[in-house]
Amino acid sequence: MDFASKTINTVTHSELAKRIAQKLLVDPDLCQEVYKLYAGPEVENLGGDLLCSVDVRRIEKIIKYNYFELVEHWDIWHTEENKRLTKDLGAGLWILPSYINHSCVDINVDRLVIGDMMFIRTCRPILSGKELILNYCSPVNSYEVRSYALRLHGIKSCSCRLCNLDRSESEKVKLRRANILETYEKSLEPRMQLSFISANYSPPIKELTKLIDELKELRGKHPDLEFHSFELKSDLAEAYVRTGNVLQSLLVFKEIYNFEKTAQLSQFSSDAAYKIASHYVRLNQMKEAKEWWDVVLKELAGSIRGKFNEGETKWRKEALYLAKKLSPKMFSDAKNIGLL
Repeated sequence: MDFASKTINTVTHSELAKRIAQKLLVDPDLCQEVYKLYAGPEVENLGGDLLCSVDVRRIEKIIKYNYFELVEHWDIWHTEENKRLTKDLGAGLWILPSYINHSCVDINVDRLVIGDMMFIRTCRPILSGKELILNYCSPVNSYEVRSYALRLHGIKSCSCRLCNLDRSESEKVKLRRANILETYEKSLEPRMQLSFISANYSPPIKELTKLIDELKELRGKHPDLEFHSFELKSDLAEAYVRTGNVLQSLLVFKEIYNFEKTAQLSQFSSDAAYKIASHYVRLNQMKEAKEWWDVVLKELAGSIRGKFNEGETKWRKEALYLAKKLSPKMFSDAKNIGLL
């Protein structure tokens, strides 16, 4: 327990600190590079011979403020703080990315971790001299969940557009949204699950649509910041499939994909694009299906090698190779439905 900051070092962080200490013992020259990273306001700067000594306490502090969690998707943060401690899927410390600042939205770079490698790619044009910005936590999560996640990094308050909007909303709006989400979680979501396992239960399409529309209305002036209906839209798309309305489900997935691109949710966009491609297959529209499969390939491969140039002729071979490595299940499914 870190009593000064009232946070707990998880097993993952303790193991990471141990491994970093062992690496620094083998190569003391790395100490100076690691010790340049922020270690909190209460930790003094080192000088002289101490710059090459292994200081486990300092390493633990550096990890606390600079670690990156290794996850398949962002959605691992939980409202109850103690639940967060049971969800460690791994963590790492990378020197250069640790200098990139945070914003929940309006980021200009994104990251992908494979093994011990981190790939940083731009997700929008960046002018010379402009600061690189990524998000340490998902904007899909609530303000409370994001705030807790950021406090683990030593960020007491985020001033991004999304956090400012969350703080500015009236209690009436917050209460209405909370009631909508509670209705979904306690009533509609269980009914959706039942509809997947039993034909006796119909998916609640009308109710889902109503809740989504109400959530959109609460953020009518800021549609690009309406993340609360994200999960509900996915359920709505699946509900339409359950009733045999593949075309309507396709339209919902296109809306989801467009929102993900606008909000730079690159960790989700390839999956939405694949759902669109597979829906076109079900509609026997193979031309459109393969066009969207190309979108999937570029989304997946682009996370590592960047965007393909217009007119590039050999891009598909490289993209197929990377897609197979990054998402083998999706690749296999695509082959089974005739996209390959």
